[in-house]
Amino acid sequence: MKLKPKKYSFRTNIRWLQARRGILSADGRTTIDIACPPEFGGELGYWTAEHLFVAATEICIMTTFIWLLEKAGGRLISYESEAVGTAQMINGDFRFSKIEIRPVITTKEIFFSKVKDAMEKARKQCLISKALNFKVKISTIIKQSEMTI
Repeated sequence: MKLKPKKYSFRTNIRWLQARRGILSADGRTTIDIACPPEFGGELGYWTAEHLFVAATEICIMTTFIWLLEKAGGRLISYESEAVGTAQMINGDFRFSKIEIRPVITTKEIFFSKVKDAMEKARKQCLISKALNFKVKISTIIKQSEMTI
């Protein structure tokens, strides 16, 4: 029997409110107030496509990493990260040129190499980062703890 490749669809909806603001929704999920960023004439305090783009990459790296670590038998004590996306003019086009993600991971010493390996693989296997036309930089700090997990 020949296996069919998996295919998934992810649907979202936007409803315009006023000016450059709207509401982002998807079935069964919390709505998000969205707007154009202030840099492009929008208002402060709203999620923007640019923030969601950077966040999507950061989320994908984290969830891919956790999935790979679980498969390898590793365990975490904590995971936190921050991400910075840089957009700039390149050959007359304004576009993202880089995203840097800085995870800080705490684990027990016995899982250190599994954590390191899983993060290296996550960069290559993350669905979102594979779709980008630039390499996502990941600067990981791995802390060791004697805390019981």
